[in-house]
Amino acid sequence: MAIKILVISRTPWNINNSFGNSYENIFTNLKDIEICNLYCDFGYPKSKIVKKFYRINEKTMIKKILGLNKTAIENVKIDENKFNNKEVNFVNRIKKLRYWFFYLLRDLVWSIGNWKDDGLLNAIKIFNPDIIFQPIYFSTYMNDIVYYVKKNINKPIIGYVSDDVYFYRFPSYSLYFLCKKFLVRLKVKKVIKNCELLYVITERQKKDYEKYFKIKCKVLTKGYEFSDEKKNEYDSNKNQIIKIVYTGNLAPERFQSLLKLAKLTDYLNSEKKHFEIDVYSGTILSNKNIKDLNKFRSLKYYGEIDNELIPKIQKDSDILLFLESDNKIYKEKIKYSFSTKLIDYFFANRTILAIGPRNIAPIEYLDKNDSALIAENEKELQKILNNIIKNRNILSEYAEKAWNCGVRNHQREKIQTELLNDIKIIKETGLKNESS
Repeated sequence: MAIKILVISRTPWNINNSFGNSYENIFTNLKDIEICNLYCDFGYPKSKIVKKFYRINEKTMIKKILGLNKTAIENVKIDENKFNNKEVNFVNRIKKLRYWFFYLLRDLVWSIGNWKDDGLLNAIKIFNPDIIFQPIYFSTYMNDIVYYVKKNINKPIIGYVSDDVYFYRFPSYSLYFLCKKFLVRLKVKKVIKNCELLYVITERQKKDYEKYFKIKCKVLTKGYEFSDEKKNEYDSNKNQIIKIVYTGNLAPERFQSLLKLAKLTDYLNSEKKHFEIDVYSGTILSNKNIKDLNKFRSLKYYGEIDNELIPKIQKDSDILLFLESDNKIYKEKIKYSFSTKLIDYFFANRTILAIGPRNIAPIEYLDKNDSALIAENEKELQKILNNIIKNRNILSEYAEKAWNCGVRNHQREKIQTELLNDIKIIKETGLKNESS
């Protein structure tokens, strides 16, 4: 009999967003598993392994408040034509503005939306999960939903924290954000204390969270089948011009690192074209941001593409770009983070060029495993690029190092064997943690 797993997420389980892409990778090919996703945002799902989706968001709650719906939860069917609808794009643009008013308004809707109704509990009871596998967010309403469901169906929780959701020091000291931080910490702690097991994303996070929360933690990341049959062979002389590719989020701090690289490649290309940079990102950029990118002759910005096209784009590259920043606030925010994009890069068997400080978790990991060319500043970056121009064999050498890091640390079969074993043990042993 299949083990039924409920995943309550902020964003929909969609392979074109980072959450859906990571979870699809982690759970694909797990035997005797059935998954239901309840998500709490706008947008539509896309998955080959999740068969049941429910949604609660600000729109469904407002409809209930206005008497248009009896319940705030709705059954969602996959509709390919709605992945990029106007509603989702509008909401994403509001999020991009990051005005505190919109966050306050969202919290207000969730506080009065009366989502605690029979419709929610009936939908979950019909699915009848054995386990709640829970991504844990720095959010009041997401943790409220998790705890409410847990209290009413009394099933064990396996938590998963892929960012710092507790110790992060907020950059703003406004009364609103200070109050929010206090409330969120209370709710995060309550959910974690009710987990039977907590997965985290890095060893540093494992150490700190185990010490503070007194709960067993394990590191969990994406994985691939790193075998000779799956390896993308690489010829450093195939492309006349060295192609640098970036596929990922362009947070403001990463954007600034990209501009520095583009400025340098334009300089190095002044007499002969050595490099070109292709950027693929779903991040909504301002007109000014796009104008800033377009002024560089060596850079082409393509915007968002379907995730299923990315492996081929990476295969056609010479260098895969990993961007971080030495911005003090940003470094604090990502101190525990490990980008799952790096595992995609390892599997692509291409050289990774990482720009950022060595004392943050992802670049510390690359440095420890000698799996990337790392530049902490513009001087180091220029030295690396000049060395590549003089000796293209560096690209073959570091492509192999990236692949070998994947072989050592990210074999999906091993990751999934341990995950499935944990799920089965917790299902069989039931609730041991009765914190309230």
